Amino acid sequence: MVGADTERFSRLFHQRLPVDRSLPMRLREWSAYYLFRKGSLPERPPKVNFVSEITARRQIPPLYDLVIHPGAKAKNRIWPIQKYDSLVKALPRDWKIAFLGLPNDLESVKTTMSSERPVTYVSGTIRESLETLASARLLLVMDSGNMHFAQVLDVPAVAVFGPTDPKAVIETEGCVDAVYKQRFPCQPCMKAVCNQPEIYCLTSVEPGVVAERLKVQWEKLQKRSNVPAHLVGISVAEAFTPDSSTRSQSYAPAESSPMFDGRSGHHAYAERAQRAGLK
Repeated sequence: MVGADTERFSRLFHQRLPVDRSLPMRLREWSAYYLFRKGSLPERPPKVNFVSEITARRQIPPLYDLVIHPGAKAKNRIWPIQKYDSLVKALPRDWKIAFLGLPNDLESVKTTMSSERPVTYVSGTIRESLETLASARLLLVMDSGNMHFAQVLDVPAVAVFGPTDPKAVIETEGCVDAVYKQRFPCQPCMKAVCNQPEIYCLTSVEPGVVAERLKVQWEKLQKRSNVPAHLVGISVAEAFTPDSSTRSQSYAPAESSPMFDGRSGHHAYAERAQRAGLK
């Protein structure tokens, strides 16, 4: 058993390594492997590629302007699905938008969406999901595996964070722009389960904020050199450094219900957290 010498139970390891645990996850894991192999590997992790059938999707016109993956393994890393109707309404009407996910997750999203803005719902195998991600100009993801897939595929993405500090997960020079702000004393808890009455760090993220970040990424796409518009998603890691055919079926979403209690901004969330006795 091998691990960082600063781990809580490092005394149990067969070999303790001086790993810098402040590094983003990919670099941190590679650093441990590099030290374990005693420098016989490159200091930086090599570029990872998917099979050619998936990466080839980046060389053809995108199927979607925006693909949204609302799911995550940990429930406290999921942005409330009630936010998506307002988000979609805040985006340009000519954007072709698709939701990607497990069938149950997509059914939940559909119950919150109004019928005035048609979107596509896509589900399928892991490979088909990767092909869908690679077929997008932009992605909206959670703090999940699809965020890392976006980096490997070099697709510009906006990722919504709450309980996790993005600096511990992704490199700032990548193509993923993290929506994150430390508003509550429990952040970043780095936990898989939230012990608060509600997940304040995510419920306080407004659709307008996410929409603006997506629009910024879109503008960067449009400004990139003189590359034809249908190819602007290729090789974007440097240009998208953050600032500070798949199975598919279309549905007519159900009418949405009101999402807000009449107050706007973060004050309402802060008051609710205070009343609930936020730890």
